[in-house]
Amino acid sequence: VRSVSVLAGRKGKPGYIDGRASNSRSGALFHGPSGVAVDYHGNVLVADVENQRIRIISPDGDVSTLAGSGTKGLRDGDGENALFNLGCETDIATDGEASVYVADMNNNCVRKVTINGTVTTLGGVSEDDQFCSGTVSTLLEEVREEYKGGAALGRSVIFHCNSRLAVDSRGSVLITDSKKHCIRALHVGLTPPKFRDGKGKWRALRSRRRLKNVCND
Repeated sequence: VRSVSVLAGRKGKPGYIDGRASNSRSGALFHGPSGVAVDYHGNVLVADVENQRIRIISPDGDVSTLAGSGTKGLRDGDGENALFNLGCETDIATDGEASVYVADMNNNCVRKVTINGTVTTLGGVSEDDQFCSGTVSTLLEEVREEYKGGAALGRSVIFHCNSRLAVDSRGSVLITDSKKHCIRALHVGLTPPKFRDGKGKWRALRSRRRLKNVCND
């Protein structure tokens, strides 16, 4: 039987409260949640856009804040010391180590959040306005554009309105570059996502097929 229920938050009531994931007066509150992903521990990760935080819902139904302070900005750090500038279409994804990757749309960055709440910038613009580590390529069968991480590349070269992302079987972050009409791959050697097979064992994703015609320059 198909049904729809509230996993966490109070329907029709925005706000910011950590606590139990119940639709009751004492339950946790969200404000404009956007991207959602599930790690292999069974935690549900949420980009809570209007609260400028990354929230986590445990399998036991507890809601807590993984990173972010509620203030817009761009700052790496631990927990509430980190700052995001999330947009209404912000997406998130997880890897095989339960780290979270955030399309920090209004900062034109890809951010990494560990399960302990440590935030770093993987690609785009860092705090000192420099491009961060990793190699970025445009996915094409015929043409492959390579950009090496380093200060020589400004923010206008890499990401423009990046709102969707995923981690593939090669440990790369795939990012939609909406204004450049491209899908970008940020090669940073992550642990590929895992899935549970029919026998209940955790398996890594297999290699993706070669993508064709996914960018119009």
